[in-house]
Amino acid sequence: ATPAPAAPSPTAPSGDKKKMSYKEKLEYEKIEGELEALETQKTQLEEKLANAGSDHSELMKVTEQLGKVVADIDYKTERWIILSELA
Repeated sequence: ATPAPAAPSPTAPSGDKKKMSYKEKLEYEKIEGELEALETQKTQLEEKLANAGSDHSELMKVTEQLGKVVADIDYKTERWIILSELA
């Protein structure tokens, strides 16, 4: 008789996927919409930046807003990737 294979250890890093919780599923769905809105906002700010001309204060204001939007996009994209791996 052949010995039965040993059961995988619960602490062993295996291919077992952690299931997405209800809260994570809601967050995942919400992030998709937020990313679309942020991308639209980013495009609008880039257009404003291109059309700001030589108005230094407007350039600074738009650049600051754009930096925040890009940081939000980066954070939410990273979070979306993590959640999508659980899906």
